[in-house]
Amino acid sequence: RMVSIIVDQKNSFAFTLFMATYASTAIPAGWLFDRYGPRIPLFFSAILIGTGFFLCSYIKQLWQLWVFFGIVAAAGHGAVYVVPVSTIMRWFLEKRGLAVGIAVAGLGAGISALPPIAERLIFYYGWRTAFILLGLAYAMIHFTGSAVLRKTPVDRGLKPYGAHRHEAKERSKDMVSPSGEETGLTVWETLKALSFWMLYFSILVAFASETLAMVHVVPYAMDMGISSMVAAGSMTALGVGSMVGRILVGALSDRLGRKKTLGAAYLFQGLVTL
Repeated sequence: RMVSIIVDQKNSFAFTLFMATYASTAIPAGWLFDRYGPRIPLFFSAILIGTGFFLCSYIKQLWQLWVFFGIVAAAGHGAVYVVPVSTIMRWFLEKRGLAVGIAVAGLGAGISALPPIAERLIFYYGWRTAFILLGLAYAMIHFTGSAVLRKTPVDRGLKPYGAHRHEAKERSKDMVSPSGEETGLTVWETLKALSFWMLYFSILVAFASETLAMVHVVPYAMDMGISSMVAAGSMTALGVGSMVGRILVGALSDRLGRKKTLGAAYLFQGLVTL
């Protein structure tokens, strides 16, 4: 039992390193998006994730897991969230919350589908081949996104959804012009704003509590004598809830406003966590 705990702690460090690298590389990914649009950051994301997972298939020592998964692959994930969301924000002036909710529901869909898929791949082909296959899948998805996504509707001769019904005052509040370009605060003005740091730390706490349960739920279930497939199914249930919640919360934010919806979501998450 003690050996199992030590192994779990070392494996958990790989995920901790992954999340730290992911959070750190989201900043340069956002800068690349502002400067070059979604194509460049998603292109590098595909290369890093594919390379990281391919190298993971050759792991023989624990430190290699930390480097290949916790640093290389994680660096590629820095663009996974910030680039699609930033792109959608420029394509929608109306129903923006719903649009973002549908997009980020893909995270919940991935949480639902990936554990049983990975479990099957490992069962039939072994974990080394599973890493290669998953790396190829991730890389292909990101290469596709790099090829088709455009920063603003203007790049395709279009206007953001709802532009023709949006008044100038509302556009100013949403920080996006009719062309889809940002018109709000500069980076330095944002960093000086107290509201930004309140939002930053609230997301930090909420995301930390969420990932804490997500990382340990399967090993905990298996320690309780539950089979690996059934344990992986618990992640599927979590992913379904996340997927539905993201879409509903996004839609509600369009009707109730961002602040009220965010506050209600944090309150609900806190009560459930307790």
